[in-house]
Amino acid sequence: MFFADKSTGFLQGGLKQVLGVTLVIGFLITGLAVAVKTVEVVDRDETITLKTVALTVDAALTLAGMELGPHDQVLPGPDRPVKEGMTIKILRAKPVELEVDGRRWVVRTVVSDVHELLAREGIQLAELDQVDAGQHRDGTKWIKVTRITEELLEERVEVPYETFRQPDNQLHQGQQRILVPGQNGVVLNKIRVVKADGVEVAREVVSSRVLAQPQKSVVAYGIGGNQTVAARQAPGNVKKVMTMEATAYTHTGNPTATGIYPYRGIVAVDPKVIPLGSKLYVEGYGYCEAQDTGGAIKGDRIDIFLDSRAECFEWGRRVVQVYLLE
Repeated sequence: MFFADKSTGFLQGGLKQVLGVTLVIGFLITGLAVAVKTVEVVDRDETITLKTVALTVDAALTLAGMELGPHDQVLPGPDRPVKEGMTIKILRAKPVELEVDGRRWVVRTVVSDVHELLAREGIQLAELDQVDAGQHRDGTKWIKVTRITEELLEERVEVPYETFRQPDNQLHQGQQRILVPGQNGVVLNKIRVVKADGVEVAREVVSSRVLAQPQKSVVAYGIGGNQTVAARQAPGNVKKVMTMEATAYTHTGNPTATGIYPYRGIVAVDPKVIPLGSKLYVEGYGYCEAQDTGGAIKGDRIDIFLDSRAECFEWGRRVVQVYLLE
């Protein structure tokens, strides 16, 4: 019995020693694992001082009952180790309304930079695209992308011709005759067209080139009486009679030497022989006025005006009596 008691006492004493060592080691290990650290958590406008035994940022927030939404972000990252005195910042995602290419949708994000947000959403911007941002009354932010495009077009534009009217004593009052037909001019314009989301918002002429100048129309209107004088009938009130060589000319598009456009009843003379403005009667032609000159019309020469080349060829070259009237 003594031997047994001695053995039992020995065993009991040894067991106590082992348990003591184990407890000491356990306390040492536990003390290292559950060291309490103090950190600050910034959530929106609120700063919270937090004491935690967690090893990671994510675990510290979970132990504190602070939930993160699927689009929220925490700084430093959730897997970073918790350190004494560190600051943990929670970025809460906010709704942003996007309107791009005819679509409108809402995303939740912590990104505040507009261009960064668009890049994250896979929205590419062209050089001329316009980006606008603002905030609705309920506080929701919005971003709108307007696609801006430019193109150059060519456009032909007609330029209306002017009409010059002049009196003609060979026409009765109320009558008129087109002496020179008018023709519109043509201008080629290069135009820059600006479109926003496919809708034209502006156009600007950047250059113009004249392809054809407008041709002025000349219209004669009658100021003569109702009596028709026969072409070969000799006039009265004659101041002088001259024998001259007579040729004919027709429309050139240019005015006469006196600034008017020619019409039937206008003749070209040598001003040294017949003063400009003189009233005449030309045999075979009729009453007329000296309103024009010509490089080849010198001395006893006269050039009568007719409406067509065919009439000029028919007239040809002839000798006529020219009556200078009072």
